[in-house]
Amino acid sequence: MSIKIFRKNNFVVIDAADLPVKYLASNKADFDHVQDGQFVVWNVDNVSEDYTFASAELQGEDGVAIGDTAAVLEYLTTSINFKTGNVSSELITSADIDTLSHFIYNPVTDKLEADRAIETTLNSLFLGEQHKMSSGAENIFFTNLGNDTNFYPMWGGLKDQRLTVNQGSDGFIPPSGRVYTDMFSLPLGGNPTLNSVGYSGGNYFGVNIAGLGITTTAGEDVEVGVSLVYFLSVNDRKVYKQILPTTEKIFAGDLIEWFFDHPVEIHAGTTIFAEIRKIDRTTDEDFGVFQVREGDEVQADGSLRYQAIVHNRLFEDKDLELISPYLKYKAMDFKLDATGSTVLLRDLSLSSDNVLVPHAVNTLEAVANGTEIQIKIKDGAKILVESLPVGAISIDGSFVNSVLNQAVVQLNAIFTNTSGFISPDTFVNSFTLSGNDLTLGLNDGVSYTVDVTTLGVDENNFVASGSLSGSDLTLTMTDASTVIVDVTGLSLDEDTTVASGVVSGTDIVLTMSDGSTVTVDASTLGGSGGSGNPVVSGSVVGTDLVLVLDDATQITIDASNMINGSTGLATSSGWFISYGTNANDAIGTSTNDSTVNQQLPFYFGQALEQGAEFKWNFQSNGGANLIMGIWDGAESPVAYNGGSITASNWGTMFIYAGGFTAGSNSTLLTTNSGAKYAVSNGDAMGIRFGNDGHLTLIDYSGATEVAVAKTTIPLAVTSFNMQMHTWANGVLPNGIINNVDYIWDIVHDFANTEAGIINGILDHTVLRSALSIEKGEKLMFMLDEVGQGDYFGTNYTAAASGVSTAEEQLDNEFSYATNEALSFEFGGTSDWNVNTNATYYFDNGAGVVGYRKGGANTIQGMFSMRFNDDGKLTIYSEDNGEKVATAKADPAIGSSVNLYLGVRGNRAYYSIPVISKQSINGGSQPDANFVPTVANQTATVTEADVLNFQIVSSDNIVNQFVEVDAPSWMSLNQDSGILSGTAPAYLGTAADTIVVNCKAGNAVGGTVDFTVTITVAQVAYTNSKSLSLNGSSNWLQGNPVNMNAMDRASNGDGNAWTLSMWVKPNSSTATQTLMVYGAGDDYNYGAITLKQQGGSSLVLNYGTVYDNIILVVGNAFTSGTWQNVVVTFDGGYTGSIPADSAIYYSKFNIYIDGVLQSPIGVASNGGYSGVISGSDPSNNIFRIGRASNVHNNYYGGVINQVAIWDTDETANVATIYNSGATQDLSLLASAPAHYYEIETSVTTVSDIEGSADLTGYNFSASDLVTDTP
Repeated sequence: MSIKIFRKNNFVVIDAADLPVKYLASNKADFDHVQDGQFVVWNVDNVSEDYTFASAELQGEDGVAIGDTAAVLEYLTTSINFKTGNVSSELITSADIDTLSHFIYNPVTDKLEADRAIETTLNSLFLGEQHKMSSGAENIFFTNLGNDTNFYPMWGGLKDQRLTVNQGSDGFIPPSGRVYTDMFSLPLGGNPTLNSVGYSGGNYFGVNIAGLGITTTAGEDVEVGVSLVYFLSVNDRKVYKQILPTTEKIFAGDLIEWFFDHPVEIHAGTTIFAEIRKIDRTTDEDFGVFQVREGDEVQADGSLRYQAIVHNRLFEDKDLELISPYLKYKAMDFKLDATGSTVLLRDLSLSSDNVLVPHAVNTLEAVANGTEIQIKIKDGAKILVESLPVGAISIDGSFVNSVLNQAVVQLNAIFTNTSGFISPDTFVNSFTLSGNDLTLGLNDGVSYTVDVTTLGVDENNFVASGSLSGSDLTLTMTDASTVIVDVTGLSLDEDTTVASGVVSGTDIVLTMSDGSTVTVDASTLGGSGGSGNPVVSGSVVGTDLVLVLDDATQITIDASNMINGSTGLATSSGWFISYGTNANDAIGTSTNDSTVNQQLPFYFGQALEQGAEFKWNFQSNGGANLIMGIWDGAESPVAYNGGSITASNWGTMFIYAGGFTAGSNSTLLTTNSGAKYAVSNGDAMGIRFGNDGHLTLIDYSGATEVAVAKTTIPLAVTSFNMQMHTWANGVLPNGIINNVDYIWDIVHDFANTEAGIINGILDHTVLRSALSIEKGEKLMFMLDEVGQGDYFGTNYTAAASGVSTAEEQLDNEFSYATNEALSFEFGGTSDWNVNTNATYYFDNGAGVVGYRKGGANTIQGMFSMRFNDDGKLTIYSEDNGEKVATAKADPAIGSSVNLYLGVRGNRAYYSIPVISKQSINGGSQPDANFVPTVANQTATVTEADVLNFQIVSSDNIVNQFVEVDAPSWMSLNQDSGILSGTAPAYLGTAADTIVVNCKAGNAVGGTVDFTVTITVAQVAYTNSKSLSLNGSSNWLQGNPVNMNAMDRASNGDGNAWTLSMWVKPNSSTATQTLMVYGAGDDYNYGAITLKQQGGSSLVLNYGTVYDNIILVVGNAFTSGTWQNVVVTFDGGYTGSIPADSAIYYSKFNIYIDGVLQSPIGVASNGGYSGVISGSDPSNNIFRIGRASNVHNNYYGGVINQVAIWDTDETANVATIYNSGATQDLSLLASAPAHYYEIETSVTTVSDIEGSADLTGYNFSASDLVTDTP
């Protein structure tokens, strides 16, 4: 037989044909040459285990024969290294044998198998040369060795289940993923000195941190044969080890930058022990701790430590649901799908398959994130895209506006689908308030209900209650302030036009595109009283109206768009020029300014028809007069101070001049100020066009409407376009037209005298709702007056007139009785089963049962009639949330149900209940989210410069912006929300600050008031010089006694402050002091110090060396770049309780270039609870560019503008930063207490606002440089 014998590591492998492969430890195998050409091999521990073979049978591992007897003997004694050969250095120990006994090679599976658990090093498992699995302290990293990418898993977990506390929900850790910030560098130990100290010690981290590497300075020489080995331990358990790859000798003073193989991560509150040791590469001899440069920063215990810069990323463990795969995208396109209901997030680089993820409309929002834009879930914690550059964002392939605020507005418009939010044909035409529920009815019959107490605009100030005054909804907040919403200032119908016309005698009957008709007496169109050259006849040819005048001449008018002889009538809501070259041009301003005030009268684009009302909020700019009516003068443009105010030029007019008075064809019905009827700015007014042809001027602002004036002679037309005049800069009414007649149809007219409901209705009239409900819907009706004994029901089948008891002949009838009860029983019978379990079930004791909350004269509020999903018809109290009664007879499935109202007594129009319908299961609508959120805003414009300010809404769409009282030089684009105009001259008075009262509204949510404060700045301000500091000997110093803005007398005394500095940092990694105020001896007394450290970090130290708050902003500075640093302090508590350190940190805010930073905080010894003061000039200092004499470090960059406030200016940081443009800070609404502009001198820098002038030390004239922000 053949037999293979070969050496494999420390084993001899014997592979004989037909026998199992045998592995013998090399020191356990022996052989003997029995006779010529015959050999035997055996196991010394088992002499019976032997193998005999001839020379010719022996093969090597490759299966090739060894040769003759001499060759075999040589092979066995040398190559295999049996004991008879060179075995002394090859012997393995018993421990080796014991270890190896737990491993076996399985040739079938070709795997090495172990029967014991295996513990590896911290950099442990390698998959060839492609992958590695390693410990990263509190994480595990999988490294792709091909590109050095460190991958990490998503984790979920169960805590130690042996512990009872972990056996419930607290023992489960939900799956989460880790999200990282950008890398930053954190200096430890201050600046390196020439002293040496071992790199060994603990570091406490109060935040979740991923260590990426270190930079330190060698304090000793290290020879080539010695490796530096970096160890990290937590609680005496090693969590990381790495050998620094070096090929050259290290010399003292060398800068050592050492990036880890993979991140090392710890959670907040952990102390990690770091140490670098010197290990001989050949013998593994440990030569001790590596010596590095000592830092100059004194620790809390008075010691000094090694100096290092630690490179890190912060991390946060987020639920998987809150992590977006597109978080770090830097370019994205947004588009609505074909339905307009879904926003598509797209990557256009992916060609046709470019949709990343869809999101429903109204679920996303865009917010400014510094100079970039963040995309997040609306009102949620999930951030989809962290930071998109404005220049890399597009909407359906077109780039957004390059201005940040306007780009945010564009994105939020598509996210909420402003264009599809509500049809221009659908508008609010009714509004009722029952308790705190506001029900808005749309002109299509649909209504929405919202609890006004949910309309809070911040977390501390909510709506407490609401009341209606005319068309104004007044919301009272919890702080007693009020917000007024004009619920009529909503969308308008823009589509109704004249479609055709016919002539009947001298009447011209025009048919509108919606099927309605307008009748015009053509004989009255020639002039006043029929004199001159009047129209004698007319005819219609197509849509042309041909008028024949008394002198036989003809006038042809396009009847498809007309107003009193004008052609091309605009049909949209808003005001237009009536006559002349610019006829039908839209008025592009909200006031009668110089661009249009020579072209009066104006007309409203939407016609006012019988049964409708023109509503607006009254505004008189400076008492300017106002005329509303029908022009009867020459059809040519006239000036505001010419014929447009002449009464004879108006056929019908309501005129305001310090109050409403009688005018052409109008009679004053009510006075409240002498012979006039006075109203106030903001009062809700309306002109009602009755079915009798009369116009009535109505004041809606009180508890009940007031009829102010009325036409003397009714109009001969059924439709017209309102025209107007106002004085120069007068406000154009922000009107809407509300059609009120359609919601009720008259089915019983007792005396055959009714003409619609707008003029009120008479006794015994029965109305049928134009709205009907089917299964799953409800009709809302409001009982907001005392009971009059009126009846409700679901059908009326008696005669259409002359029935004196018609109101009582309704199916399923119930009444709103004179005692304010809903009564369901009449003459001992009832069509309803009353809910006796209802909270306000009512029994009058005389056999009449029903429902009433409170006693007599208590208004009952909002009710609904519901066609439920189970087929039942019920009456339901919307205010009280309970069923009142159920009809005994179910409506037919598939049918619809109307509400009927029969009145007992005459009823004014305003006493007829407002009705609307909703889905039963639709919930309270609209959501409070529909109310726009627009904060008060500020802007500054330099005199003679052009203002172009975009009003920003932070939540919900805005259909229209309106300004109430802007000056004549300023206008507001109502669609885009851009305030524009050329600023007037700076006056140096309060007149330079202009507060413009504005409104923003949408079609369902109503309007919100806000202000835009425009400050006109003086153009003379210049900022052309800065001060360059050398980093070694020059600085600025002021008398601390005169600079008390940053003082505090006691911990948490409320003395707030703000510091703003423009700086241009250098690249030095040394500690450099920007500003210090307080104690010169900060070992024993408190001081405020702002430093540049480690090249790019900004460090704030508040307190002493031992007891302090330290805030570090990594990567704050960019060398050679101008940056604005703002630090705010709210005056709160800063120390004494270690556990409250996070609260102490929150008292400070740090901004770089207007962007709020997220500093790392340290509260040494629990923070600082002492005094900060400049009252002792012998110990206190106020310096810029140099620390105290104890620390004595200087600043080596360039400084420009410095300002200090004695208030917390957090709310005004954007104003202070001013988009990166320096400005005269003394002109701000909140001016600084101390203010320095470095323009003319290096020896004295004056305090522009205070008395703490600065003196320059060791400067030369050349240090005043022209390099400025």
